[in-house]
Amino acid sequence: MAICYCRREATIRTSWTELNPGRRFYSCALEGGNCGLFGWVDPPMCARSSEVIPGLLCSKNLLEKEVKKLKGELKKKNATVKLMFVLLVCFVGVYLFY
Repeated sequence: MAICYCRREATIRTSWTELNPGRRFYSCALEGGNCGLFGWVDPPMCARSSEVIPGLLCSKNLLEKEVKKLKGELKKKNATVKLMFVLLVCFVGVYLFY
């Protein structure tokens, strides 16, 4: 357990820089505070991990954006299908009763 220079329990945060992706570190506990405390929680990653992880994170982010876009398109198409079904039921109802 690390103690911040502000005499509070230090916060563990995660670095997402290219050099240290996913590596956890201690920092000041105050929101937006910077008393100067810094220390790594995790040991350094091997060189291969440092090369591979940023690419994987980028791919993950792109895929999440694509999924969000496709969900929006699916929602629109489902609304269209529901509308077409209602119109079909109305058309059949009108045809049968006239």
